[in-house]
Amino acid sequence: MSAAVRRKVGRGGVQDALEAGRLAADRALRAEAEEIEAAEAALDLLRDPEHPDVTATARLLAHHTEALTQATARLGLDAEVEAYLDAACAAAPETTEAQRQAENERDAERTTKMPYPFSAARWRAHVLSFTTTD
Repeated sequence: MSAAVRRKVGRGGVQDALEAGRLAADRALRAEAEEIEAAEAALDLLRDPEHPDVTATARLLAHHTEALTQATARLGLDAEVEAYLDAACAAAPETTEAQRQAENERDAERTTKMPYPFSAARWRAHVLSFTTTD
């Protein structure tokens, strides 16, 4: 695992480390990420979760996520992170199904109470990006 990825992962930011590594390696991904940031900022100004730009931004997000996944595989970062996560899981104490369920419920409750800085339009674009297939 590269030193930069190890430092990021060591602080708990596996996803951040992956994205940073992939974006650093691919100028097109960096440009696409900047385009998405601009589109999301426009959604925050728009604030209408039903506006057609929400769907367009969701498509950009879905495409970008797929491109990041492909870059991860191409750069071999997926194997490094998988090995790290396997080791972390092996070192973690065993939890019961009831404990996992209780933690999931606490997480769900916390999520509804968090003060998100995003507009409803940006939030909907992210939700839609998980279901967008084109």
